[in-house]
Amino acid sequence: MSLKRSIQFVVLLIALLLPVVVQAQAPTPAPSPVRSLSDNISALSQRAAGLLPYFDKEIVSKLMGWFELLAWVLGNCLAGFAMLRVIREDNGEGQVFTGGLADLLSSSCSQEQAWRLSIR
Repeated sequence: MSLKRSIQFVVLLIALLLPVVVQAQAPTPAPSPVRSLSDNISALSQRAAGLLPYFDKEIVSKLMGWFELLAWVLGNCLAGFAMLRVIREDNGEGQVFTGGLADLLSSSCSQEQAWRLSIR
């Protein structure tokens, strides 16, 4: 009985220790080459440059119409508020608009030149 029991014990130890022995015999992987920080930055910039056409095609081209509309609306609002400011500064008298081109140019050129420009 003790022989049978000792055989069972040996088989049990072999079954339990076999994975440890197999793992210990596995070769260690070769260490990967260590790259410097400048190499990593260079590789990152090359990857980013490769992704720019995809970004342009998938995102920018689909949003460009909205950006153009938004720029048009903001530009018109800015022009409108600028016109309101001019009217407010003139107290609603409209001197800028009723005087004509000669009044606008009189400060930068002589009256004769401004008169000639307003006739044409």
